[in-house]
Amino acid sequence: MNKYKDVIGIIGGMGSYATLDFFKRILDFFPCEKEWERPRILIDNNCIMPSRVRAILYNEDIDLLKESMLESAKGLLNTKINENGKLYIVIGCNTAHNFLPYLKEQLPQANFIDIIETCAEFLAKKGIKKVSVLATEGTIATKIYNKYFDKYGIAISYRDSEEQQKTARYLIEVVKQNQMDDEAKQKFSHEINACESETVILGCTELPVLWGVMDKTTVTKKVFDPLECVLYKLKEELR
Repeated sequence: MNKYKDVIGIIGGMGSYATLDFFKRILDFFPCEKEWERPRILIDNNCIMPSRVRAILYNEDIDLLKESMLESAKGLLNTKINENGKLYIVIGCNTAHNFLPYLKEQLPQANFIDIIETCAEFLAKKGIKKVSVLATEGTIATKIYNKYFDKYGIAISYRDSEEQQKTARYLIEVVKQNQMDDEAKQKFSHEINACESETVILGCTELPVLWGVMDKTTVTKKVFDPLECVLYKLKEELR
């Protein structure tokens, strides 16, 4: 008999390897002897939705993107779950969280877990007051991390020069293409170590995938992944 009435839903495909990695980490976070002892997980790997970064920077296909995310959320909500159970929805993309207020407005009944706010809460409990964030141009441009981290008294710095953003795009793309070679790992290590703060946030869901195959001894900073903070929250919330 499965002890979990609650269900995890993922709006994924942004990108697909990041979604795959998060799915595996959920399985690892809920160890069990029998498969049916884990919580149910629903995934919409909606990889055909428009670019979140281009929607923010150039207002490109923004309505199509919002409607695509809404369609994914509705699809998850339309799935029949156990009586008295809740569906917790996670959006597997930092940049896409700029459109979370729209989804909440359209679907007030939905239980969304905001990965950025969850990360801010997690770090605040640890007494961390200053972080550096590695993220996409879209995430940096909107300052969405500041929205939550300011509320918790956490100062933010970004690696956001043109050359640094070129490197970030490269690192994200090698994960999307599953081409994480030694050169990518070395560049990633350099980017982390070059951050201003001693605490670094992986503010793009591709970056934890690369972090997972890294030699951690090459990094001098303390690294946090918002999705790992979400895993702890799911562990607390699921009943």
